[in-house]
Amino acid sequence: MSESIVATAAEKEFIAEVKQRRTFAIISHPDAGKTTLTEKLLLYGGAIREAGSIKQRKAAKHAVSDWLAIEQERGISVTSSVLRFEKDGIKYNLLDIPDHKDFSENTLGIRAVAASWPIGYGSEFQGVYDLIGKDLHLYQKTDHGSKEAETVVAKLEEGLNTTPLSSSFREHLAEEIMLIEDEIHEMDSTEFDNGKVTPVFFGSALNNFGLDIFLKYFEKYAPIPQMYEASDVNQYEITNSFSGFVFKLQANMNPEHRDCTAFMRVASGVFERGMIVTHEATNKPVRMASPQSLMADDRQILEKAYPGDIVALFNPGYFKIGDTLFHSNAVRYDVIPLFTPEHFMKVLTKDPFKRKQFREGLNQLSEEGVVHVFEVPNGMGNELLLGTVGALQFDVVKHRMMAEYKVVMDMQPASFHAARWLPNDSVAAQLEKSYSTDITRDLEGNPIALFQSNYALRQAEEKVGEKNLLKFKTN
Repeated sequence: MSESIVATAAEKEFIAEVKQRRTFAIISHPDAGKTTLTEKLLLYGGAIREAGSIKQRKAAKHAVSDWLAIEQERGISVTSSVLRFEKDGIKYNLLDIPDHKDFSENTLGIRAVAASWPIGYGSEFQGVYDLIGKDLHLYQKTDHGSKEAETVVAKLEEGLNTTPLSSSFREHLAEEIMLIEDEIHEMDSTEFDNGKVTPVFFGSALNNFGLDIFLKYFEKYAPIPQMYEASDVNQYEITNSFSGFVFKLQANMNPEHRDCTAFMRVASGVFERGMIVTHEATNKPVRMASPQSLMADDRQILEKAYPGDIVALFNPGYFKIGDTLFHSNAVRYDVIPLFTPEHFMKVLTKDPFKRKQFREGLNQLSEEGVVHVFEVPNGMGNELLLGTVGALQFDVVKHRMMAEYKVVMDMQPASFHAARWLPNDSVAAQLEKSYSTDITRDLEGNPIALFQSNYALRQAEEKVGEKNLLKFKTN
């Protein structure tokens, strides 16, 4: 077999593998049922046989994605879990990300187009009408939602007549569906790809209504892994040699070992166990000896991965969030933004024998992206300033510092109206003596301005320009 034929066959195999990948995350406000939805997707994806909702956890049953003790105790997600499952030949990488009140704000302005429609509401919720396939799915609740719902599929009018809904309500539903049923078929695919419009699927994760319809069409609408823009080239093709970037660090997943796991998304090429890659930030070679695939904290050795896949790697001690790894063609990605913290706490430990663990623990949590750690402006030497995007993260920090480092922390709120990252030391110097403004740095040396009032922020905008006051920045 000639080399060109072999290359063509390998390329076809690679493209086929890429087309089988879908990577997605679920965002929501706290207590919106995100973890329940995550687990029910695993149920319908065949990854688990039985699901346990939040209410069932009193019987020692916890969600698969919630592996940290505080998550199991409070029924919330505070870490990013990686969940991988396969259904109908499609390999899904699902990221269960932390709850936060502002996570869904950037979805505002996206036009919604109904892809399915609820039949009844509340206690009278009977099922879902599939606007794409034009079939009515009627469900029966089973085992408190722990098993897949029994489903009857029928045509709209025929199915509606079997429900206990009133005749007037059935007529109203039929009219609603008639008005909206063509919109999903007329949805502009280019607008969808550009985030201007999105299909919306109705259902109930608690009762397992509509999940089968969602997964059926998610494969169709969700994009396959795409090329990334690199810092030194406009675009880096996914067919190039292996490259990937670290998007999360997680220490102490195994309480018996002080290890740190780096989660890497494959961006291009084929990743293989045992290959030697280059860590772009340090130019150090690293052997990928024990790459793993994770289902929350359950690990399995991974032999090969393709663009879109998430690989768990042992952190040799110098991997950081946003770092790039590559095999032969040097590349660097700038894809992980540094968000501005919105909540602040001054923290210290009163135990003088725990100050080393105090700093080591907070440094580790900072590297993981759990919290920003700053020196307190004009503060005492033994206290630090913590900044987070969501207030819940302070509970996570307090819990993990106690559980993993045996450090009890005292926390006091620090009131700042707003914060902005600064692009360089020159801008920081210009603001150092500004009204009601404090300048400090995180553990990476990134300067940030803390404003005690809206007036101070507006004064700073006039002084250095709004473009130099960043709500987020890339490393």
